[in-house]
Amino acid sequence: MTRNLLVRAFCGALIFASVSLSAQTWPDRPIKWIVPYGPGSMGDNVARLLAEELRSSLGQAVVVENRAGAGGNLGSSLVARASPDGTTFLIAATNNLVVNQFLYKKLDHDPLSAFVPVTFLVNVPSVLFVHPSTGRNFKEFSATVAEKKGKLNYGSPGAGTTPHLSMHALDQLLGGSMTHIPYPGAAQGVLALLSGDLQAYMGGAGLAVQHVQAGKVNAIGVSSDKRLTVLPDTPTFAEIGLGTLKASNWWGLVAPKNTPPQVIQKLNEAVQAALRQPGVLERFDKLGIQANPVPASTMSRQLQEEAAFWKKAVAEAGVTLD
Repeated sequence: MTRNLLVRAFCGALIFASVSLSAQTWPDRPIKWIVPYGPGSMGDNVARLLAEELRSSLGQAVVVENRAGAGGNLGSSLVARASPDGTTFLIAATNNLVVNQFLYKKLDHDPLSAFVPVTFLVNVPSVLFVHPSTGRNFKEFSATVAEKKGKLNYGSPGAGTTPHLSMHALDQLLGGSMTHIPYPGAAQGVLALLSGDLQAYMGGAGLAVQHVQAGKVNAIGVSSDKRLTVLPDTPTFAEIGLGTLKASNWWGLVAPKNTPPQVIQKLNEAVQAALRQPGVLERFDKLGIQANPVPASTMSRQLQEEAAFWKKAVAEAGVTLD
């Protein structure tokens, strides 16, 4: 019995030593970032920009891989099941970490326990984009919704995503007559808006700012506290009477649970440094987003707080998905 205990203890010590050594030498191979949405989403744009910055500071390639589907749950589940060896991480949006567990009846993981926070990446104020045929401003858009009750569509990058829930809340304020059409990603949603298949879409400024400038889409409101530099003529939600509408989104970086703390700390420091680079900040400004580097502990606390908010919001909205 004593011999068996000694053998187990010895094996445990070897495993611990192996993990510790691996964490100390991390990264010793390429890193994979899973984006649970299609190419062209805001998270995809941010991930690819930061991946280039981190290649030199980490000494390893950061490979961005898109795994879209099921409102981001497909990619999230993949990372939740991944080995905690410091090679696989999730680029997560708000809904992936603090909304979907209350929205989906059959979600195969609890985001708050399945992942270890690394850091937030960016805050993304939401812009209300509308097809020009619906109006030049929110007043005209509201009138069009009332006039064409039941005939207008709004899109999202997937059922249950924050843009979906935010547009659902706006639709309720306007009478609840619009139809929701989910897409695999933001890029497809914007294309549908351009073609007229959609009449409204809510997302980050960078998704359609070029189309606004070209007169193909109207930006009639933004959820930020002040107007965006990239869209100076677009009023804030507060200015158009939507100050209580919660619509902003964020993107963060998380790892599978049991990923070594040394790996989390090293990656946190590297990402925070990248998020403070002038070139990165300039690019973010053009996209209408704001860098949000924080310690992992700060992200952990905020996730708990926001989960409580969204649990109540989802219950009040009465929205559930299979």
